[in-house]
Amino acid sequence: MASPKPPAKVSDLDGEAPESTDFANYFCTYAYIYHQKDMLEDHKRTGAYYQSVLSNKRQFQGKGSMEGWAEFVQEMQHYYQAPIKGEMVLHMTDGGPVDALCGFFDVWFKGSEENPADNEIRLSTGPDPTGATHWGQQSFPLQPPIDCAPGDRLHISLEVSRRTDNQRLLLVKAGITVEGNSIYAEQSKTPRQFRWNIE
Repeated sequence: MASPKPPAKVSDLDGEAPESTDFANYFCTYAYIYHQKDMLEDHKRTGAYYQSVLSNKRQFQGKGSMEGWAEFVQEMQHYYQAPIKGEMVLHMTDGGPVDALCGFFDVWFKGSEENPADNEIRLSTGPDPTGATHWGQQSFPLQPPIDCAPGDRLHISLEVSRRTDNQRLLLVKAGITVEGNSIYAEQSKTPRQFRWNIE
């Protein structure tokens, strides 16, 4: 069965059509009714979108929805293509093996440099007793586990990029070092390398 063809441009505001495989993968993901239901019932997601628009009416005055969308797409092009790199330090309160990390993301609706938001709105996908977003969280298993002692620190260098086989999926790489005064920190001079393909 042939992949569906991306739609033709409707206006000058439309970007370049995605590669056909990426287009097909996108619609395979979102074609399921349960996925649509999850997104519509995601009160944190829809609430953050709603609040970002209602709390920043000035930014939308005089603009059609397509104009606002085109600006957003142009601003996001850099982030869509470039790997995201960062570092963090986790302080260990208990000793023992670390078997996995939990990943999630926060988004701040800040507007742009040319049109900053009057009121910044935060959307978090982190663990929350009031319920998860439809994105949920991601577990990153560490095999073999990383041993550490109370008071040690895990220094983590991360790189997140889009996979070449499917631009909707991610490749996450991490280098993890134990820092501190324990025997585990002494043995951890070279970062342990991890790699996860996120489906």
